[in-house]
Amino acid sequence: MKIGFISDLHIDFNERHDIMGAIIKNYNQNGLNGLFIAGDISNSTALTQNFLNLLRENGLNVFAIYGNHDYYSLDKGFELDREAIRTFPMVFGKYGFIADTGWYNYTWHKMGSIGRLKKGKTYGSSTTWPDHRFIKWPHENGAEWFCQESINEMKRQNAVLDAAGVKNKIIMTHMVPHYELLEQNMEFVYTNPFFGSEDLSKFIKEVAPDYCVFGHTHFTKDKVIGNTHYICAPLGYDMEWGSRNVQQRIDMLMYVMEV
Repeated sequence: MKIGFISDLHIDFNERHDIMGAIIKNYNQNGLNGLFIAGDISNSTALTQNFLNLLRENGLNVFAIYGNHDYYSLDKGFELDREAIRTFPMVFGKYGFIADTGWYNYTWHKMGSIGRLKKGKTYGSSTTWPDHRFIKWPHENGAEWFCQESINEMKRQNAVLDAAGVKNKIIMTHMVPHYELLEQNMEFVYTNPFFGSEDLSKFIKEVAPDYCVFGHTHFTKDKVIGNTHYICAPLGYDMEWGSRNVQQRIDMLMYVMEV
């Protein structure tokens, strides 16, 4: 069996492109048996779910988690509609899949104060990180709370797979799972605290999955750290594609593997 990984479709930002058509064509041409999307499908849980449903109606076997953008809802606050994506853990081929958004808790900060970061203020800027503008957290320390909530969910899933005797594992998160996978000159990138956490990285290191798939950064990654192969295959915003059209972009970055 073959599966594909992709992330950061941003179908609303990229609405002038036929992303759905390009994904369906790629899925069929590659003979995929499953497609795994590592978050940031749109800026709305409702739009994201509609997109996933349409892919399934077109015969695609799709599994997805939410990214930070998928939780945005200007009128309803923080929509934790998590039952709609709670299909994990699962076994596909020889791999057990663990998946959830992950989050950040500001442990990757190198510049600026924690107090400013908790208000969504990046170093040297008066702008506010979008998550802090668009998500109305159900807890005062929302980011830290959700970071732990997501890790606890993945721990639960891992325990289920362990009880079933599953040895080969793939973890899928939206947030960046390891500090080494951030942008270049990583210590001097002021948005790093909003991309992941040491706690998420520690959990993944403890599980030591064969693969870890993620998104969020919009930088393609294919790197082995320790015993884990880390993969990021983000569509990103169309301004980042260069001269490629959406079909070329998806065909270039879709990560396909045998399971």
